[in-house]
Amino acid sequence: MQPNVPDVRAHLLAQDVIFVPGGSVVNLLAVWRAYRLDEFLRECWEAGVVLAGQSAGSLCWHLGGVTDSFGDSLDAVSDGLGFLPFSNGVHDDLGDQPRRQRFRESIAAGSLPPGTHGSSRRRGQAGTGKKRFPPGAGCRCRGLADDHANSI
Repeated sequence: MQPNVPDVRAHLLAQDVIFVPGGSVVNLLAVWRAYRLDEFLRECWEAGVVLAGQSAGSLCWHLGGVTDSFGDSLDAVSDGLGFLPFSNGVHDDLGDQPRRQRFRESIAAGSLPPGTHGSSRRRGQAGTGKKRFPPGAGCRCRGLADDHANSI
């Protein structure tokens, strides 16, 4: 896989927002680490670029959470990027959602650190960054995902 820009690091640092849609958090992290994107994303975060996402794209910025990326069961993943120093329970707002119980069990068992949860009503979005934009302000935004047509 070849990047579609000559300098991925510079391209990412030039963005105001990097949004990661859902998918497999395990695949996202593996591909990013294989291409050193994890290092570039940390540099973006430290430079104040807003990092956001939904579902797996929300979970990736945290220490870990519960995922079905390994198969049909729900398992803890504890090797997230860790920019946000706690776990994230995505899709946690529905009482009958099996992730909710598994997330809490994983924290109680010590396989995940204490954390926060996302709302499916808000599409499990979480974000981090220092930049704030007034309503209607334009910003440069790039989506990043393992299955996204416009990925770098």
